[in-house]
Amino acid sequence: MPSPAKDANKSSFAHLKAFNTHQELITRLGAGNAHLVWAMGLYLDHPDPLELASEALTDHANDKNIDFLKLDTDSKRIIVGQGYFAPNGKKNTNAAPSKKAESLGTAYAWLVSGELNDIPFHLQEIVRECRDAIINEEVDQIHLLYVHNLPESTNSSKELQTIATHVKRSTSDKVQVVTKELGLETLERLYTTQESSIAINKSITIPFGVKFKESGPKWEAAVTSVSGEWLRKQFSDFGEDLFSANYRGFLGISKRKKINSVITKTAETNPENFWVFNNGITILTRGLKGEEGDKSIEVDGISIINGAQTTGSLGSVSDGFPLNSANVMCRIIKCSDIETVQSIVRFNNTQNVITTWDQYSNAPEQKRIQSEFETLGHPYSLKRGFSEPNNTLGIEQVANSLISFSGDYVSGNIGKNYIFETKSLHNKCFDLKKARHILFVYSLSKSIDEIRLELKSKPNLIAIEERQLKLLKYLKFKNFCISLIAHNLDSILGMQVNKSEVSFTTYASNIKNKTINELIASWLPIVKIFTTYLANKYHENFSETIQNDNALKEVSTEFETFIYTSFLSNPNPGVESFKLQVDPHI
Repeated sequence: MPSPAKDANKSSFAHLKAFNTHQELITRLGAGNAHLVWAMGLYLDHPDPLELASEALTDHANDKNIDFLKLDTDSKRIIVGQGYFAPNGKKNTNAAPSKKAESLGTAYAWLVSGELNDIPFHLQEIVRECRDAIINEEVDQIHLLYVHNLPESTNSSKELQTIATHVKRSTSDKVQVVTKELGLETLERLYTTQESSIAINKSITIPFGVKFKESGPKWEAAVTSVSGEWLRKQFSDFGEDLFSANYRGFLGISKRKKINSVITKTAETNPENFWVFNNGITILTRGLKGEEGDKSIEVDGISIINGAQTTGSLGSVSDGFPLNSANVMCRIIKCSDIETVQSIVRFNNTQNVITTWDQYSNAPEQKRIQSEFETLGHPYSLKRGFSEPNNTLGIEQVANSLISFSGDYVSGNIGKNYIFETKSLHNKCFDLKKARHILFVYSLSKSIDEIRLELKSKPNLIAIEERQLKLLKYLKFKNFCISLIAHNLDSILGMQVNKSEVSFTTYASNIKNKTINELIASWLPIVKIFTTYLANKYHENFSETIQNDNALKEVSTEFETFIYTSFLSNPNPGVESFKLQVDPHI
C-alpha cells in the first residue's frame, strides 16, 4: 500500500497554487515567511497577509522559537506559530522534521513564563500583552501551530500531543491549549472549505428515520430526532470541523460558558426531557437521501450551522455516561446555491449574537459602498475570508480603522467583532460614508503596517528606529495612531478638514491614476512624522499613556505645538505633496 506521504503528493494542492499567486508577499518576505503568514491567514480567516506579517511575524535570529505571535482579541485566543518551508515541498515525499514541532514547547514556555528581559525587545511588548490577557481572563485558548509545506506525519503529531499534555498541567482550567500541525493535508482542507463552508466531505449515515420533509426553490430538508450518543460520536470523530459553516463554533465549557454547562447537566440528570428543553440542531449538507419511513438518512458532507453549543456540550459528557435517551430535534438541509447557503447560515444564527461581519454583506449601505468602489476601479469585498492577492480592501479590513479615525480608538482596540455587534458603532463606521473616505482611512492604516514591516525587515536599526519599532509592536498603538493623525490632520496639512468626510480627490481615488500602493506610499511622510515624535516621547511608557482617558487630547496638545514650530521654519515636501491629493470636504 502506498504511504500517506506519497498519496498526498499525488494531489495538485489548490492551496499551493493560490499561495504562489501572492508574488508581492513572497518577494517582500521570502518564500518561507510568506508561506507561514499566508497559512496563518488561512487558519485565522484573515484576508490581508501583509498586515498579518507586519503585526505578528517575528523573523528574528533569537525569537525563542516563536516565528509568529498574535493576540486575537476578537476570538479571545493567542496564536503561536513555528514554521518550516521546503523549497520543493510539493514534490518532497518526506515528512516535515518533528524537531520543529517539538520546539513549540519551548516557544510556549517563553511566552508564559520566560524572563521578560531575556526576550528580544521586539517581542517583549506583545508577550507582556499576552500574559496580561491570560491573567485578566481575556483569553480562552492558546493555539500552538506547526506550519509547513510537506506531508503531515505521526512523529509530529506525537510531539504535539506530548506538548499538549505537558502544557495542560501548567495552565489554568479556564484556558484551553490547542496543538495542530498545518501541513499539506490540513492546509488543503482549510482552503477548499472556504468554497463550500463544509469541511467534512465524506458520506455519513444518520441512523434515524425521516419524520417529515420540506422543500423550497433551492433547498430540501428532512426533520428527524437524533440521540445524544450519536452527536457525541460525531463530535469525537470530527471535532471543530463539525462547525465549519457556523459563525461561532463551539465555545467550550467553563465558568464563563454557563449555558453549555447547563446543557451538559441537563443531559446527565434529565435526559428524557432533553428534547423539549433544547432547541435542537440544524445540519447543512450537499446531498440528502432518505424518505419518510426509511430507517436512516444518507448525507454527503456535514456541518452543524445551528446547535454547536448543544453538540459540543454533549460531546463533552464523559464517554462512560449513556446518552441514548437524550434525544435532539434535528433539521437536515441540502443546498448547493452559495447565496442561499449564506442566508440559511445567517438567519439560523440571528437569535444569538453573531460575532461576524457576514450579517452585513447584503445590507443596502454596504452595497452602495461597493458600487462606489467599483466606479473608482477598486474592488471592495463584502465576504469574509481570503481574497485575491490584490483584493484586500473590504468590509472586515476597514471597520477598526474607520472607528479609530473617528476618535474612538478604544472601540477599535476591542476588535472588529465588537464593532459589528454594536449597531451604533457599525453605523458610525459606515452610515453615509463615501468610498473615497474609506479608501483614505484604509490607506492610512496600511501605511502604518508598511512602516512596521519595513523596520522589522531592516537588519541594523539606529536608536530612533528601535524606539519606533518598539512602539509599533504595542498591540493598541496602531488604532491610537490613526485617531491621533485624524485629530491633528488640520494642523499637519495647514487647512481645515471635515474628519467624517475628508478623502483623496476624485482624481487620486481612481485606480487609473493612483493604485492603492501609491496611496499608501503617499501617507508615509505623515505617518513617519507621528511615529518618530511618539517614539521619542512614549516608547517606554505607552501602555501607561493609553490608559489615560484624556490621552488623545493630551498627546494632541503637545503634538500641535511641535508640528507648528517645526513646519513654520521647515515645510515638509512629502506633506505638501500629500496635501495636493486631499479633498477636505468642508
